[in-house]
Amino acid sequence: MPDSADKLAAAIRLLLREHLRSPGIRAVARELAALVLDEADRIEATSRSQTPHDVESAADAAGAPRPDAPSDAQPPAPDLPSVRSALEQIGVVPLAIGDALAHVAVPGSQADLAAAHRAATEAPAVPPNGQYQREEIDLGLLAQRSRLKAASCRLYIRRRATAEDPQAEQDVLASMNQMIEQAKSLRSCFLWVFWRYEEQPENERLEVIANNYEALAESAELCDAILRSPSGVKPAHVEQAFQMMAEADSALRQALHWTWLTNPDTDQDEAHTWLRQKTWERQIFVARHMKVSDPADPRRAAALLGEIRSLAALLSERKAAGLRIESVLNKLRYHARRLPALGAGDAHDCQRVNECVEDLLELGVGPDDPRLREALRTLHTDAFPPEAQAGAGVLAVLASGRSAVEQAVEGSLEPRWSARVAEARALLEGSSIVVVGGERRPDAVDRLKDAFGLDTVEWMSLTEHGSAGPLRAPIMRRQTRLVVVLTKLTGHLHAEEARAYAREAGVPFVTMPAGYNPEQVAEQVLIQAGERLRTTAKEA
Repeated sequence: MPDSADKLAAAIRLLLREHLRSPGIRAVARELAALVLDEADRIEATSRSQTPHDVESAADAAGAPRPDAPSDAQPPAPDLPSVRSALEQIGVVPLAIGDALAHVAVPGSQADLAAAHRAATEAPAVPPNGQYQREEIDLGLLAQRSRLKAASCRLYIRRRATAEDPQAEQDVLASMNQMIEQAKSLRSCFLWVFWRYEEQPENERLEVIANNYEALAESAELCDAILRSPSGVKPAHVEQAFQMMAEADSALRQALHWTWLTNPDTDQDEAHTWLRQKTWERQIFVARHMKVSDPADPRRAAALLGEIRSLAALLSERKAAGLRIESVLNKLRYHARRLPALGAGDAHDCQRVNECVEDLLELGVGPDDPRLREALRTLHTDAFPPEAQAGAGVLAVLASGRSAVEQAVEGSLEPRWSARVAEARALLEGSSIVVVGGERRPDAVDRLKDAFGLDTVEWMSLTEHGSAGPLRAPIMRRQTRLVVVLTKLTGHLHAEEARAYAREAGVPFVTMPAGYNPEQVAEQVLIQAGERLRTTAKEA
């Protein structure tokens, strides 16, 4: 077949492919094709029936002059633009839409086609000094887009099922248009399954892809909720949620290999980037599915969804219980403060104290819980009148408090800290240190001051996206001898700026990879800054 005919056939296929999904249009196309074939057969039969002898006889009968030799000349072509010239103006160019790079046939001059190629393939302009403004990845938006893509895959399956039902097909098309409009309102959201110029995966695979988008959406929401409200969440739960998101992301990446997409999907790509950032910032180890060489199974998406939902339900219950415990503790503190230090108190307040303690014990708070002991620290059994005597729960908490005091007295007779703490104390005693990361905890500050004989502990709490500028003044003070950064509780940029300030001030810089009790701090101080502190002490 000539090249021009190939181009014409390709153009016709592109134009008709989407429309032929309709049964009515398919029937018209069949009729039209039959008419074209019939006409071609008729013209061919007519041309064969006219032999050279027939042409000569017809000329003799008409008295026309007979040429000396038969002519091979053809009838003049109609005065129309050259078909070949017109076809040469059709070319296939790349088209970048959302996450996809498609190829479409378009008309235009050679210059137009070349310009289209350049626009689709040339790299974006690089800002001065190569500095890009990195946007924070929004897990809420990522989840919203992923859910919409899951719904689009399932709607496309429905569309295939309505191919023989024009009315049902129109309803599906209306839903498709609504989804497309919704996608347009979201940043970087491309519903690739609706792209008419490419073949889509079979229904079974589309359902698997939809499940994986849904798993990514729910795992992203779970991780986002944990980081926004970490109260009551154990470190093991954080690691578990991150691992689930890594599996969902990796499985989606594998499933999208079944599609025609040539570029990474925005949500799959952003999820992986977010995981890499947060695992590094928080020093969280995710054992599986963070590398291309360790892919997850896309067909496990339904089971993974169940695991994600179970963990989300558990954390929701723990959060609700935590809020309930805090509410009862506040009520307990209020009524306990109303009771006198000497003599009997109000029966109503005593009864409320009994009830609150019993409620807390039922909620899983132990009688030795520091919050309970602190709330009842000044309480004594004489405060309870005969009509509202101290309950078993209150007596258990008071006994636990006495036991703790006795242990503290006994423990004071023994060395409280190890030899490593004593060694670090000799290097830091009488000085000040700056602690960066997390929220200031008075009890932790007191322990550090006591263990190392410190004059002051400046605990600097920074907002996640705020400036690190407030760190400079305390680090630059003459009495500051050490800067300690809690890596799990400090953003990467804040940690690096604290390091720069410490370098400028000539102060040792120590990072704490896990925990900050005096024993851990002493070990890291001696490992990371021991020699430098000894040298400084000798020079002083």
